[in-house]
Amino acid sequence: MEITAEMVKKLRDATGVQMMVCKEALKEADGDMEEAKIILRKKGIDSGGQRAHKEAKSGIIYSYNHDNRVGVMLELRCETDFVAKNEEFHELAKLIAMHIAWAKPLAVDAGDLIAKSFEHAKMVVDEEEIAKSQVPEGKPDNIVEKIVEGKMNKFFERVCLLNQKEVQVYDGKMTIENIIKELSGKLTEKIEVARFSRIELGEDVEDSHT
Repeated sequence: MEITAEMVKKLRDATGVQMMVCKEALKEADGDMEEAKIILRKKGIDSGGQRAHKEAKSGIIYSYNHDNRVGVMLELRCETDFVAKNEEFHELAKLIAMHIAWAKPLAVDAGDLIAKSFEHAKMVVDEEEIAKSQVPEGKPDNIVEKIVEGKMNKFFERVCLLNQKEVQVYDGKMTIENIIKELSGKLTEKIEVARFSRIELGEDVEDSHT
């Protein structure tokens, strides 16, 4: 059974689990939504890889201004005020905000991209169709699926914050998601990017990323 972007988004919205993990669960469940939820629970998977039962309601709103030409507002959440005041947590917020200013992501992750607007959701669908059209004819379905998945992963790496590789400090060796998970494990608290907004001087209002 073909696993569509809409099916993945539905499971992601219901569970909070990352898009690619949802897709794998749906494949294993042959598209059965309830069975996919059970598979995720059995594997103990959650949206951050840990501490899914906790809610990240503390945190900070971090602002970054680059040369008075690019501004970023970032909401970075954690579980407690104690961590929200932690120096490393603030350093992480700065790192992510600087990355957003430079890398220009369109959304936090694939689910956020699809949920933003009809145009953003259509962008994902169109990209998947383009990826399928680029696969040479005659390939087995399982090979086609792997090729398309690889192309879509590359697409999300270009436009989604958590999928992007950080280059200024980590030299492209870690994604933003992995950097967050690393500090989350160190501080033993759930840390997540709730939202961000990027504004660049001179850009059209509809081009700004929120």
